[in-house]
Amino acid sequence: MGIILSIGFYLRRTSRPKIIEVAPIQDIQNRIIRNIHRYSLDVCPQIKIIRIDGSLYFGSVDYVQKELGKIIQNNTKHLIIVAKGINFMDASGVHFLESEVYRIEKLGCNVKICSLKGTVLDEIKSMPIYNSFLVRYLTNNTKDAISELLRHINQERCSQCSARIFNECVNFPANGVHEKKENDIG
Repeated sequence: MGIILSIGFYLRRTSRPKIIEVAPIQDIQNRIIRNIHRYSLDVCPQIKIIRIDGSLYFGSVDYVQKELGKIIQNNTKHLIIVAKGINFMDASGVHFLESEVYRIEKLGCNVKICSLKGTVLDEIKSMPIYNSFLVRYLTNNTKDAISELLRHINQERCSQCSARIFNECVNFPANGVHEKKENDIG
C-alpha cells in the first residue's frame, strides 16, 4: 500500500512543474534572474520571462499548457521560457513545446527558449524535431534571448516605460530622451 501511495504522490508532484514568472534583479550589473514575487521585482510590460521547474513529459504537458495559456492571455507580445529547471523531457514534452510555440506565435507573440540543461539538450538533439523546429527558438542563456527579443519590441511603448529592468533599456529613449550609463562612450 505504501509503494502505491508513494508512486501516486510522485506522479502528482512531477505532473505539476512549477511555472514561475522571473525578472532580472535591477540593482545588480550582472543579470541574475529571480522570482518576481519573492524579490518584489518590476517586470517588462513587453517581455514576459517564465521559468519551468520540473520535468516536461507526457504526464505534465497538459498542466503546463493550461498554465501557459493563463500567462499568455495578458497581452504578452514576447515570451522567454527559461528551461534550466527542466531536468527531463521526453518526446511528448518536445512536441508540446513545438505546438505551444506555434500556438503562441499565432497570437502574434515571439518566443525564445533558453538555458536548457546540457543533458536534456543532448537527449533531444537526436530527435528529428530538434533540427526542423527547436533550433530556431533555443538560445544559450537569458542574455541572448533578451537581446534577440529586444529587437522586436515596440520602442514607442518602451519610451513610456518606467520599469527599465534590462541593462539594454538604456539604449532606448525614455520619454524622448536618450539615457546614458556612466560607462557609455560618446
